[in-house]
Amino acid sequence: MKIWFDLCHPPHVLFFAPQIQELNRLGHETVVTVRDRFQVSELCDMAGIEYFKIGRDYGKQKILKARGVIIRTIQMYRFARRQRFNIAVSHGSTYQVLAASLLRIPCIFMTDYEHIYLRIASKLATKIIMPEIIPDDIINKKGINLHNVIRYPGFKEDVYLENFIPDSTIIDKLKINSGNIIVTLRPPAVEAHYHNPQSEKLFSEVMFYLSKKPNVTMIVLPRTKKEKRKVQDFAHDLNGGIIIPSRAVNGLNLIWHSDLVISGGGTMNREAAALGVPVYTIFRGTIGAVDRFLGKKERLHFIEKVSDIEKIKIEKRIRGKNQFDRRVNLKSFLVERIISIAS
Repeated sequence: MKIWFDLCHPPHVLFFAPQIQELNRLGHETVVTVRDRFQVSELCDMAGIEYFKIGRDYGKQKILKARGVIIRTIQMYRFARRQRFNIAVSHGSTYQVLAASLLRIPCIFMTDYEHIYLRIASKLATKIIMPEIIPDDIINKKGINLHNVIRYPGFKEDVYLENFIPDSTIIDKLKINSGNIIVTLRPPAVEAHYHNPQSEKLFSEVMFYLSKKPNVTMIVLPRTKKEKRKVQDFAHDLNGGIIIPSRAVNGLNLIWHSDLVISGGGTMNREAAALGVPVYTIFRGTIGAVDRFLGKKERLHFIEKVSDIEKIKIEKRIRGKNQFDRRVNLKSFLVERIISIAS
């Protein structure tokens, strides 16, 4: 079979890489398209994934985003029309759902955050795959037919965390003083439709707060060039204490070697929680079921207002085992569903 994956965000690379590898091992042909933004291409290069670049970053204004959906969908349609795919697979790619629907290709739409825009996927995707922890009533409110939903136990990060092996060379590569308290920070996704500007204020306040603490090294992973310039200006004013990697890095490995993580994005929060790294979220959009679960288990801590920042425990951590209890080989589970739906 010929299977089409579309990767639009950095977390998709780690998530789909093991599935692509397994499908290739089973004798299927996989074709990958990427949206050229947020280091997706660089991460694919690191993972050894061959890909076709289609589309770019269209900005955060609604009219530009809508125009971008139309442009990239047309580009995807033209690309896929010549390929004769058996199935299309993505984690939240509305572009692929639209193109696949026009070409009458079965389409799998995966998501682990129920508050993204789901109207198109709910109408056009063949199947929607999501964690079983997302309650039925939320799915029904989104207009999704439960008969078209496949649930999986655990979390999407289980796909690749199972085989994670830490690599300590990242400390030397980034020139980090391992004796310091290492804090990895990820800014909020300001271009996402669910973004709340309060997250940006919290991120700035967190950086300022940490800059006043002794023996703290901040590793900041900006999403865009604009964010990078802002952080560079901030670092210049502080005269040190902040490292901005010049290239894409293995985020999972960086998290493992950190003493704590503070992020405005969902995947990095869950990766940290899975690895037993203290993690604080500054995300101020609608909280999803997965994050609510982690909050109840005290694996994820919420920074909801500026005064909460002082609650952050800034200390060296003791490394332990991964925290999630894996009840199923999620990679095999998803690969089997892809093959079954394509058949």
